[in-house]
Amino acid sequence: MANLVHCLDILRALGIAEVNYCLSGGGDSGTAELQHIVDRDGKKRPLPAITIGFTDSGDTVRLDEPLDDLVANIPDGDWCNNEGGYGTVILHPQESDPDLQVECTMTYGDDSDDPDFEDEEEFAVPDFEDPDPAGDALTIDDSTLQPDKGDTP
Repeated sequence: MANLVHCLDILRALGIAEVNYCLSGGGDSGTAELQHIVDRDGKKRPLPAITIGFTDSGDTVRLDEPLDDLVANIPDGDWCNNEGGYGTVILHPQESDPDLQVECTMTYGDDSDDPDFEDEEEFAVPDFEDPDPAGDALTIDDSTLQPDKGDTP
């Protein structure tokens, strides 16, 4: 529905100079949380709850809905899954240079070699060639299960 240029145009028309989001992800999820909005006068204000379009079913689309999704897709790399990542995305709609309209600073999780739940040992193929490598035979003591001979109840 709305693309980033469209949202930036709307923010510019509303007199918004900065939109700051915090991104945090890991595991299988991530969040893009709006931190603050700054107008052209340098004052913080809420994001206006305005309708910017309609869905095919006739429902309204407010500015915050596509903006959250667009911002979440700005960072390069997979910041939501596995080790994830965190950082900020700042939109500067009043900038005339398109290269300065979006600022993205991310730190991505470490793709370390530490074992995880899919460790090799956990999924190792058993060695059926030598079932008892130590040579120790398994002994079962079942004497407690046998009644003593000669004892009568």
